[in-house]
This record gives sequence, structure tokens and C-alpha cells, in this order.
Amino acid sequence: MADTPGVWQAERRVNIHGIICICNTRIRVGTPLTGQTLHTIFDDTTITVIDTNGVILGTVHRLTNNHDDSVISITPRKPGRPPKTNRQRSNETQPSTK
Repeated sequence: MADTPGVWQAERRVNIHGIICICNTRIRVGTPLTGQTLHTIFDDTTITVIDTNGVILGTVHRLTNNHDDSVISITPRKPGRPPKTNRQRSNETQPSTK
């Protein structure tokens, strides 16, 4: 890839929030990777993130707006996980077990 014009590579360390920052783009890779250094390959339009074992975690579009605070997620979703619901309020009465 070093001979490919317009393609660059860099290493990025995952922060405590599971995010790496590259090319003014914040990418959520997940907190289990906190502290690891990930390899990135990027060009003018995309960023590919690769883990320490050489596995491609994902490819995202590179953001063009330098003031955009959004985070792009490549964290895989757990299949069959139910959506989050509101917890029952503590001031609601509960049936007595006494």
C-alpha cells in the first residue's frame, strides 16, 4: 500500500470510551479494545480499521465537516438483544412478599 498514491496508514490507540480519532473522524470500536493500538488505512473518502490480529473491524466514510461532533460506530451489535426500556421507578409501589 505504500506505493499507492492517496492511501495512507496510521496507528491509533483506543481511548477509555472505546473510540479512536483519525482524520477529524471519531470511530467507536468498543470498550473491550480500550488501550489497544489499532491499524488504520485511509484515503480521501474512507477509513478502514484493523485490529491487532489483522482482522478488519470495519470501514467507514471519512467525515468532511471538521466541526462535526458525531461518532461513527463499527461496534458489532449483539444479535437478539432486546431494545432498552425504561426502568421501573423506585417510587412506584411493589407488591408485598410478606
